[in-house]
Amino acid sequence: MRALARGLEENGLLPERAGRTADELAAEVALDRPDAATITARAARVFDEVAYGGRAGTGVGYADVAEADHVLSNLSSRR
Repeated sequence: MRALARGLEENGLLPERAGRTADELAAEVALDRPDAATITARAARVFDEVAYGGRAGTGVGYADVAEADHVLSNLSSRR
């Protein structure tokens, strides 16, 4: 999630902000890019569950994060 946020910041799609949480990232993406809101929110949920909830990663979770990376990378490359 940090890499996703950094990519959006570097491409001017989000302002730089230290300490942005995964949920805050998803909320900020939803404001300007509703087409990417759902997958970003799913990736944030996966991140929170694994990083803070102690849950094991799953193939489905990995696919959600990978899809968010793909969608957000495409947003960045269109600028």
